[in-house]
Amino acid sequence: MATFNWAYDNDAGQRFVVGLFHGANTGHLLVYCNARIVLIDFHVLQSANYSFFIEEELCEITIDRQENTFTYNFKVNREVDTPANRVWKQRTRKDRRRAMWLIAAFLLTVALASAFFLYLDSRQPDDQQSEWLAKQGSETITKVFIQKQAADSLDIKYAFTANGQVYENTGRVPALALSNGLPLVSGDEFVLRYADSHPFIHEIDFNRPSTAQVQGYRNRVIDKHLSLHPELSAERVRCLVEIAFEVGGLSALADFYFQDADPKTQALHNSLSFQRLTRDVPFSQKSAQRCI
Repeated sequence: MATFNWAYDNDAGQRFVVGLFHGANTGHLLVYCNARIVLIDFHVLQSANYSFFIEEELCEITIDRQENTFTYNFKVNREVDTPANRVWKQRTRKDRRRAMWLIAAFLLTVALASAFFLYLDSRQPDDQQSEWLAKQGSETITKVFIQKQAADSLDIKYAFTANGQVYENTGRVPALALSNGLPLVSGDEFVLRYADSHPFIHEIDFNRPSTAQVQGYRNRVIDKHLSLHPELSAERVRCLVEIAFEVGGLSALADFYFQDADPKTQALHNSLSFQRLTRDVPFSQKSAQRCI
């Protein structure tokens, strides 16, 4: 089942959360605004458009089918002739005429003030989401799958279960390596925190891999080290990797994983950081005692 939501603020400053549930197989569609259901349709298996009012604003949801996937879009229709749009257009024309007579210094002040308030407005959803999650959040595990890879980012898809229902979503990771230094691979598992009453409000904590994922990191590093050092036994390599994890955690595993990387292209974890780790006293002493 596809789950999407959008936040809309009207001119009076009221916030409305518009949500959509769409069954991929059945095509059953439900659209709600805050706690009120505004639209129900069945067997929506092709592209479709729906209109409904929020207060006096005409809103539209577009469903576009491309091959076997659906995309969804929500917008407020500012073109259709409604009382609210007439007021909005009249106010816009007045504002334009007034702005034409502003002096250059005032324009600069308005630009700076607008930039400041736009920054505050862009921060508000994140702040509200963090506050909501802190007050009524629960945790679960989600698997992350890579859909598209760019030069400096990954488009991801993930799903999780909350309150007996499966939620699917997409997102973007801004870097190919996570903060722990290890690369993201399809199927990796992390802790996800969601709001109990509104699971569509959630966030993945990429700094908290699941217990199974930590073991997966170990195995991934062991395989990489064996491929670079085929003369070593699997037992010795496993021992070295376990000691690295004991000494430096996931960051040390990243040093092992990128031990053949050039420091010019891989700044944090590379051949130099690997040498520092393996030559350091705690690692060298433990490996000499345990990895025979």
